[in-house]
Amino acid sequence: MGEPAGNAAAQLMAAEGLRRAAPADPEGCYLAGSARLTLALLEPPGPGRCRVLAAVPAACRDAVAIPGREAQSRRLAAALADQRRAQGCG
Repeated sequence: MGEPAGNAAAQLMAAEGLRRAAPADPEGCYLAGSARLTLALLEPPGPGRCRVLAAVPAACRDAVAIPGREAQSRRLAAALADQRRAQGCG
Protein backbone atom coordinates (compact mmCIF):
# COMPACT_ATOMS: atom_id res chain seq x y z
CA MET A 1 0.00 0.00 0.00
CA GLY A 2 2.60 2.62 0.99
CA GLU A 3 2.74 5.23 3.65
CA PRO A 4 0.29 8.18 3.72
CA ALA A 5 2.82 10.97 3.11
CA GLY A 6 4.37 9.14 0.17
CA ASN A 7 0.98 8.38 -1.32
CA ALA A 8 -0.14 11.99 -0.93
CA ALA A 9 3.09 13.25 -2.52
CA ALA A 10 2.58 10.93 -5.50
CA GLN A 11 -1.03 12.10 -5.80
CA LEU A 12 0.12 15.72 -5.73
CA MET A 13 2.63 15.04 -8.51
CA ALA A 14 -0.12 13.50 -10.63
CA ALA A 15 -2.37 16.49 -9.94
CA GLU A 16 0.34 18.91 -10.98
CA GLY A 17 0.80 16.94 -14.18
CA LEU A 18 -2.89 17.37 -15.02
CA ARG A 19 -2.81 21.03 -14.07
CA ARG A 20 0.21 21.87 -16.25
CA ALA A 21 -1.96 21.79 -19.35
CA ALA A 22 -5.05 23.26 -17.69
CA PRO A 23 -4.49 25.05 -14.33
CA ALA A 24 -8.14 24.77 -13.25
CA ASP A 25 -8.63 21.20 -14.49
CA PRO A 26 -11.34 19.79 -12.18
CA GLU A 27 -9.64 16.39 -11.77
CA GLY A 28 -6.24 17.98 -11.16
CA CYS A 29 -7.76 20.41 -8.67
CA TYR A 30 -9.55 17.63 -6.82
CA LEU A 31 -6.38 15.55 -6.61
CA ALA A 32 -4.31 18.56 -5.51
CA GLY A 33 -6.84 19.47 -2.81
CA SER A 34 -7.11 15.91 -1.59
CA ALA A 35 -3.34 15.49 -1.43
CA ARG A 36 -2.91 18.82 0.38
CA LEU A 37 -5.60 17.86 2.91
CA THR A 38 -3.86 14.56 3.60
CA LEU A 39 -0.46 16.26 3.96
CA ALA A 40 -1.97 18.90 6.27
CA LEU A 41 -3.56 16.28 8.50
CA LEU A 42 -0.19 14.54 8.83
CA GLU A 43 1.24 17.76 10.32
CA PRO A 44 0.74 18.61 14.00
CA PRO A 45 -2.16 21.03 14.52
CA GLY A 46 -1.22 24.67 13.98
CA PRO A 47 0.85 26.74 11.58
CA GLY A 48 2.32 23.75 9.72
CA ARG A 49 -1.14 22.74 8.58
CA CYS A 50 -1.85 26.30 7.46
CA ARG A 51 1.28 26.32 5.28
CA VAL A 52 0.22 23.10 3.57
CA LEU A 53 -3.37 24.25 3.10
CA ALA A 54 -2.26 27.63 1.76
CA ALA A 55 -0.49 25.81 -1.07
CA VAL A 56 -3.80 24.68 -2.60
CA PRO A 57 -3.53 26.31 -6.04
CA ALA A 58 -5.46 29.57 -6.37
CA ALA A 59 -6.91 28.38 -9.68
CA CYS A 60 -8.45 25.43 -7.85
CA ARG A 61 -10.18 27.32 -5.07
CA ASP A 62 -13.08 28.20 -7.38
CA ALA A 63 -12.77 25.27 -9.77
CA VAL A 64 -15.90 23.57 -10.94
CA ALA A 65 -16.79 20.18 -9.53
CA ILE A 66 -15.78 17.02 -11.31
CA PRO A 67 -18.73 15.92 -13.46
CA GLY A 68 -20.40 12.95 -11.83
CA ARG A 69 -18.55 13.53 -8.56
CA GLU A 70 -20.05 16.82 -7.44
CA ALA A 71 -20.83 15.55 -3.92
CA GLN A 72 -17.24 14.36 -3.44
CA SER A 73 -15.95 17.73 -4.63
CA ARG A 74 -18.24 19.58 -2.20
CA ARG A 75 -17.15 17.36 0.71
CA LEU A 76 -13.48 17.96 -0.09
CA ALA A 77 -14.01 21.74 -0.33
CA ALA A 78 -15.84 21.67 3.02
CA ALA A 79 -13.07 19.59 4.65
CA LEU A 80 -10.40 22.00 3.38
CA ALA A 81 -12.39 25.00 4.66
CA ASP A 82 -13.02 23.28 8.01
CA GLN A 83 -9.30 22.61 8.47
CA ARG A 84 -8.39 26.20 7.56
CA ARG A 85 -10.96 27.47 10.06
CA ALA A 86 -10.00 24.99 12.81
CA GLN A 87 -6.30 25.84 12.49
CA GLY A 88 -6.91 29.58 12.41
CA CYS A 89 -5.41 29.93 8.94
CA GLY A 90 -5.73 33.43 7.52
